Amino acid sequence: MKFRQRMISLLFAVIMAVGVLTTGGLTAFAEEAPAEEQAAVFEALDDVTPADGTYTTTVTSSASMFRVIACVLTVENGQMTARITLSSDGYDKLYMGTAAAAAEDEANWISSDGVYDYTNDSGEEKHGYMFTIPVSALDTGIAVAAHGSKWYDRTLTFNSADLQSTGSESVVVDPANVQVV
Repeated sequence: MKFRQRMISLLFAVIMAVGVLTTGGLTAFAEEAPAEEQAAVFEALDDVTPADGTYTTTVTSSASMFRVIACVLTVENGQMTARITLSSDGYDKLYMGTAAAAAEDEANWISSDGVYDYTNDSGEEKHGYMFTIPVSALDTGIAVAAHGSKWYDRTLTFNSADLQSTGSESVVVDPANVQVV
């Protein structure tokens, strides 16, 4: 919640600083402001990273067969990584980029670093692979190739609105309720 409030405060401050809280607002800004001013504002908005720490958040996937059921985001020295748990064990490798690039770049394949066993809402025993991946930005689609029987193009979006600080380095992943210990 604090992150969302900081984001809103930053956005408001940037808008006030460039004087776009006039009739026409952002439309007038986009049409009339010098290109350098526009670039600086949009770069500042794109450059928002949470403070160093550990957070839980939700992740939106471009494919229903590539569902992230839990995510722990770690920020260290301004760099973000995420430990994601997939809803199944159908994908054994990930690659940060496209499926075509993944097929040619075995050195950068990311292997599963854990298995999460759980019971879904229907009472079925399930196994989800866990992966640790770099996160370049929040609220922006990130290309991720996922390997099952072949490489598939996927897009993941890490949602800043759902960031919750864990206040701890230790997190227990439970898809129904990610808990801090």
